[in-house]
This record gives sequence, structure tokens and C-alpha cells, in this order.
Amino acid sequence: MPDHVHVFALCPPRHSPAYIVNYLKGKGARRIPQRFPELRTRATREKLWGRSYFVATAEIVKKYVEERWEKER
Repeated sequence: MPDHVHVFALCPPRHSPAYIVNYLKGKGARRIPQRFPELRTRATREKLWGRSYFVATAEIVKKYVEERWEKER
């Protein structure tokens, strides 16, 4: 999908998944328009990130990504 992002992260257990997702979305919302100015006009009219996210164990994510990769080919 053109507007879909997968992030595979190894994070310390002291941080909740919600904290990590909010941190990444917050940093991305500031840095992506800086690095890609053509997205700046879109980002000012719309939200860069949606509210939803998905969190799973490494095994489940690996299987999902592999299946999506095969479908995209």
C-alpha cells in the first residue's frame, strides 16, 4: 500500500507499546515534512498519521510481512 508503514522495533519492556507508537508518530510528524518538503502542504491540511496502530510479537509480525511481500510481488 502506498500510504502504509511497517516499523519493526526492539524496545525495552519498561516502555508501553502506546508510548512507543506515540513517540514515533510525534517525531515523524515533525521530521517527515522537514525532510520531504513536498509533503508539507498535505501535512498542514491533514493529519500525517492516523490514530490507529497494530502491535504484535516478532513472530506474528514476521509472518504478516512475509505474506504481504508475497502478495505484492
